[in-house]
Amino acid sequence: MTAKMWIKTKADTDRVEYWYLDYEKGTVSRSNQKPKYVNVKKWNGSMEDFLKNKQVKILEITENEIKFEAD
Repeated sequence: MTAKMWIKTKADTDRVEYWYLDYEKGTVSRSNQKPKYVNVKKWNGSMEDFLKNKQVKILEITENEIKFEAD
């Protein structure tokens, strides 16, 4: 997985969210705005589902951030 990337998620609620994933720090942060001038990976599902699919251990979930530990 790329160390840092933007991810566009679309969960069951049909709400699109943008997240910044920093694999080295073990954090994913929600953004209020669509990122400009960067590539954005699309994921049909929640950010939690994305992390589980990548086989990382979720440590803490808050409204705008998820902390995780990679194996």
